[in-house]
Amino acid sequence: MSTQPLRCEDSGSPLSDALILLLAQEAARPLARFVARRRGSDTGRVSHWALTPDRADEAAKVLVGAFSSHDPLREYLAPDPAERMRLSAMMFQRSIDGGLSGGRVDAWGDPIVGIAIWLPRPAIADGERPPAAVPSAYEEFGPEVVERAARVRAVTNRLRAIARPNRHAYLDEIGVLPEHQRRGIATALLEVGHAWADAQSLPCALEADVDANIAFYRGRGYDVMANERVPGSDLVLTAMRRAIE
Repeated sequence: MSTQPLRCEDSGSPLSDALILLLAQEAARPLARFVARRRGSDTGRVSHWALTPDRADEAAKVLVGAFSSHDPLREYLAPDPAERMRLSAMMFQRSIDGGLSGGRVDAWGDPIVGIAIWLPRPAIADGERPPAAVPSAYEEFGPEVVERAARVRAVTNRLRAIARPNRHAYLDEIGVLPEHQRRGIATALLEVGHAWADAQSLPCALEADVDANIAFYRGRGYDVMANERVPGSDLVLTAMRRAIE
């Protein structure tokens, strides 16, 4: 057990005697939530809840908003901003539907400010192909989008064979509205999914396309397994995996 003084994350200074006394008075509450409240984190006031089908449209809008400022994958698929907005809404809605029907969808806040979608996946040897939107889902966006989606799917298929060939819990989407980011919500949603996966003895896996996100997942137990650039683009997908705990 560490003998170092307890420190606040935001200041790095030892806790004062007054705060230690207050912590003792708050002993019935989890310490992590108390510290989160001091940092202004939403995690101290609300918690996750299982999304219900009647809130699926709201959840999809949250994900669209969460990825509105920077989304390399969908920026590649649909360079036109208007088309990208429609494409994003379709993809997020399909992901939510998949989570509701066969996985789990965790929401944060009411109204919702964060969403995480997990899909349990069997081993490749069991015969299931990686989840994918059928080509017809992209046809309304034109042949270029269909072709780009096929290139992305080919890369993710190869990455899956390397990084997640066995049974696993796949993080299909996770997003928090910009005005609620950096408050611990994404970490809290991840931890809920990790506990669910660990209870089923499943490793967790995902693909990331932003360096900052790769660093974020590294700090939460994920290792980089492989990466590959989508042909003819600057889009690089990085496969990551978290071992069972």
